[in-house]
Amino acid sequence: MPAIGEPFIILDSVDSTNIHAMRLASGQDVGHGTVFFARTQTSGKGQRGRSWHSQADVSILMSAVVDPVGIEDGCGFPLILASALAGSDLLQELMPEGVFVKWPNDLYWHDRKAGGILIENILRGGRCRRSVIGIGINVNQAGFDDALPNPVSIRQATGVTHDVIALARRLCAVLGQRLEELSSGGREAMLSEYNRRLYGRCREMPFRDASGRFTGIVQGVSAEGVLALDRPHIAHYRHGELEFLTGQD
Repeated sequence: MPAIGEPFIILDSVDSTNIHAMRLASGQDVGHGTVFFARTQTSGKGQRGRSWHSQADVSILMSAVVDPVGIEDGCGFPLILASALAGSDLLQELMPEGVFVKWPNDLYWHDRKAGGILIENILRGGRCRRSVIGIGINVNQAGFDDALPNPVSIRQATGVTHDVIALARRLCAVLGQRLEELSSGGREAMLSEYNRRLYGRCREMPFRDASGRFTGIVQGVSAEGVLALDRPHIAHYRHGELEFLTGQD
């Protein structure tokens, strides 16, 4: 299969790289490994229907088209696992210690958000046929809108400015390595690594679920992507059932 980033298509402006990629991938107009990189987005997409805010030419804004061949439960947590580890791999190459994955797929440096991942799937006949992995990482921003709760860029953390496109191409290579590891039977080792990088472990932190606000301690994530919290009894949450309140009102 083609490597991730072959081809690597640069768009000057697009509504959202995920919207663009999903539009083309749904019609089979692009193949596995195609990556769309945008210099700027006008309607970037984040988790829970939020917008992804970005200035032009300062962020990695990219979406990769993936055929999850050979990946068990390819449309579920495995792709989140591979994508989150790939994003944190890149950050660990560039930033001081303190890189974490906030469940399920936000990229953190200490208590500040450096990036995020949004995976959307194309289903046919009730089966996953193709996925689009959208990754956004703050690279060269010197500042952010005050309305954003806790953002950080690589430049703010390190004082170093980077070539954003070169970093995006590096991210393609790292993502490809993680997907290969996943398809080669490395899921158990990857899950252990994900849990070692998990934001909030062994710390009492504020959360909100359907019953309201509470404090708890992150215990870990299962192979199915279920988060275990000590609050003080052990409670389990699937994606969308829990909100971290760190850095928020």
